[in-house]
Amino acid sequence: MNEHDFVFMMKRFIDQLSTNHAFDVAVIYIPMSFAKYRESSNPANDFNLHDALKLYATDKGVKLQFVEERSTKFSDQCKVLWGLSTSLYAKASGVLWQPVTLSNDTAFVGVSYALSRNKGTCIGCSQLFDSTGTGIRLLLRKINDPGFYGKNPYMKCDEAYEMMSVLRDKYYQWNPTNRLKRIVCIRQRLLLKMK
Repeated sequence: MNEHDFVFMMKRFIDQLSTNHAFDVAVIYIPMSFAKYRESSNPANDFNLHDALKLYATDKGVKLQFVEERSTKFSDQCKVLWGLSTSLYAKASGVLWQPVTLSNDTAFVGVSYALSRNKGTCIGCSQLFDSTGTGIRLLLRKINDPGFYGKNPYMKCDEAYEMMSVLRDKYYQWNPTNRLKRIVCIRQRLLLKMK
């Protein structure tokens, strides 16, 4: 079995989970013996198990949490368990922390990227939520003309503006009574090059 066969098998499990609503988060445990499926053994093949399954599961409405055996071996087990428990709680409830001061006129957007240099594609993943951390909406979209700062992709102004407009519209669909004054962008990589 190679990494693509393994992903195909995992996608079938995700398909089964997508029809079962008796769970909040599916945990995928990757033992050391399965580490060979994490990335392609062929450097020319641009593959990452985590990204492939997360994107697929998101499309199917299934929340995933990866746990790798190597991450459970850290000496600070309290830190490992804290990280896992907060991740599971946030994914299950959609809320982790709430700010002390709530602002109904502010929305937050988290943005990250998946980049395939071999296929020439860059996917932007945007998460939209309000000041309480609720109302999360996920938007995946291909970035047609990514710019690069070093080897990190970013959206150029026109695509960033379009993405923010779509997210603003989604926010108003979810919460039509609030009028936004601000959208705060949380960058996980270099995101936007302003003119």
